[in-house]
Amino acid sequence: ALHNALQELHKEAEQRSNAAERHFRGFCQQHNITVVDGPVAINEVSASWHEEHGEGEEPFITRGRLHDLLVMGRFTRPNGLPPDLLRLVLVECGRPILIAGPRAPRTLSGTAMICWKDGREPARVLTAAMPLLTAAERVVVAAIDEGGSSANGAAAVARQLAWHGIRAEGQTVKADGRPIAELLSLAAQACTADPLVMASYRTGPLQQEIFGGCSRSMLEHAEVPVFLLH
Repeated sequence: ALHNALQELHKEAEQRSNAAERHFRGFCQQHNITVVDGPVAINEVSASWHEEHGEGEEPFITRGRLHDLLVMGRFTRPNGLPPDLLRLVLVECGRPILIAGPRAPRTLSGTAMICWKDGREPARVLTAAMPLLTAAERVVVAAIDEGGSSANGAAAVARQLAWHGIRAEGQTVKADGRPIAELLSLAAQACTADPLVMASYRTGPLQQEIFGGCSRSMLEHAEVPVFLLH
């Protein structure tokens, strides 16, 4: 019985792999994306297919460290992977992740909204997101006014981005007792942001997989793509 069960699992894994590759190649054909096995000197988008073997989150983490950006979707049904795969990869891989929204965006180079708060994590994500911000038609820096220096932080970031040739505008949102994630989501809707750019946080030095309420909410429920770095 155990032998038969293992055979069925291997068969299912092979079917999933074949279906994924068919989907990949069909997508590239539909959008005229050149499929290559290695780097080529072409001035257009290209793609390559690689199948990594292993279990759980480790293959995603190990392979993800080799790339500039990971693009991942949220789980909509059980698929044999850890249900908290997004958080595990985000914490451990050391690379930024672009979380796909529930619907395909019109573009990722329209309006980008930076969720700013003075700290080392937002400073790092600002650097990592620079290629995305440079390509955006409009950049909005949004900060929640919780008192102190946060009220002027958004404007200061916008002024600094001008040195990179990025025309950005700062917006300060008054904290009115509602959750920070809700306020940022409303600000994103108001400026029709395509991707959100934000940092993720941990709540304790010994609990790296646990995120603060705002980061967790955006990671799991944001209606638009989210560019995250831990």
